[in-house]
Amino acid sequence: MNYEAEIEQLQIQTAFQESALSDLNEVVTRQDEELRVIKKQLRYLNEMLKRKDEGDPAPTNEPPPHY
Repeated sequence: MNYEAEIEQLQIQTAFQESALSDLNEVVTRQDEELRVIKKQLRYLNEMLKRKDEGDPAPTNEPPPHY
């Protein structure tokens, strides 16, 4: 194989690698945004659970007031 063919092959490989890298970067960027949204939702749900736990008294064995 001559040098020109080797250089051409390397250029082809580089082009494919650059394309793959760009595609992977898009995936990582999208997943990062999705992860940010999920973390925000989780913080919200945790806060809601804390508020619910703080506002509700512990359950007792007493019958409801209408008995």
